[in-house]
Amino acid sequence: MKFIITASLVILMLNASIAQTKLGLKLSPSIITQRITQSNDSISVTNGSKAFNPSLTLFAEISFSENYFFTTGIGYISKRVNLKVTTPGFNTTQNKSYNTQYIQVPATLKLYTNEIALDKKLYFQFGPLIDIAIHTKESDGNFNVIKKMQPIDISLLFASGLQIQLAPQTSIQIGINYTRGLINIISKDAINDDGFIIKNDLYGIDIAVKF
Repeated sequence: MKFIITASLVILMLNASIAQTKLGLKLSPSIITQRITQSNDSISVTNGSKAFNPSLTLFAEISFSENYFFTTGIGYISKRVNLKVTTPGFNTTQNKSYNTQYIQVPATLKLYTNEIALDKKLYFQFGPLIDIAIHTKESDGNFNVIKKMQPIDISLLFASGLQIQLAPQTSIQIGINYTRGLINIISKDAINDDGFIIKNDLYGIDIAVKF
């Protein structure tokens, strides 16, 4: 009897959560830069020009309560790494670029405020993003510094913005985001530097429709 009651309560809770799940589509254009550290002075690798990176995500918001949601989904993001490589002994500098495409899976928490004006709420979002590499393309320059990229990139997302309710089941969101890379994107370097680390940072805007 206790099992039946417990199972019934779980099913009711799951049904309530599913009923309050919202789907959406989000476009997040961003600018990417890198945090670079080295231990080898024979070659200097620094940031090149900042790159524009597109991102498109189909997401689902699963309700914990009226204002708290777990957000997940699946998306596509392209991250371009532009580097400036200088060889001090030869006084030469060249640019080097690597463009990696990822499938992105968010696992974040999202908090909505109560209405701050008619049909308008603020939101705050935080949590990890898991990016799975599907393709890497190397371009520019003859001197290679990265032999192999990591198969995944893990980041922390910080975002906030405004939600505007357009209809009972439709809303739009406009916000800003900062994504801080947590792991070294290099699996194997080409400059024999055990201390060579590159981590991605992205600064962007969010434009989403939720239905």
